[in-house]
Amino acid sequence: FELFHMELSLHNTYQLTAIERGLIEGAVQRFRGRVKDGKFEEIRHDLSIGRRDAYWEEIILIDLRADTTELGDPISWNLFNCAQPQIDQGNTIYHLDYLTTFTAGERLESIILSRDPNDHMSLVSADIGLPEATQWRIAERDRHSEISKKFPREIFIPLPDRYLEIRY
Repeated sequence: FELFHMELSLHNTYQLTAIERGLIEGAVQRFRGRVKDGKFEEIRHDLSIGRRDAYWEEIILIDLRADTTELGDPISWNLFNCAQPQIDQGNTIYHLDYLTTFTAGERLESIILSRDPNDHMSLVSADIGLPEATQWRIAERDRHSEISKKFPREIFIPLPDRYLEIRY
């Protein structure tokens, strides 16, 4: 009778808490502002806190500059998926996938952030995905948007590495 919709999230999916969402949104906003303003030395410093490896920091910065040249500035972004957070040396690591609209079009963007015990967020990595990886995520986002319009109320039941979503 199409009274409700039930769906199991992707493997290794995590539903962020309100506090986590606020911290992550603030960190992503700072990162976006630095990229837009060309403040790559500030990004380098942030990477040095999060990653602690000069070789990979340089690779990430080279890729960020190339992506900015190729795709332009990010105009908008929506969180597509967050993997189950991991603990590393007392810090919580968040692997985030965004569908980001750039001047040159929409692409998958992966951002990894580290949260220390004092709730300070540091950038660990940022990368633009392949166009093929972007396409199925866009299709999935659009499909889920239609389901959300049809069934606007939701219940999330957390499971170990994913969640059950019930919409009605």
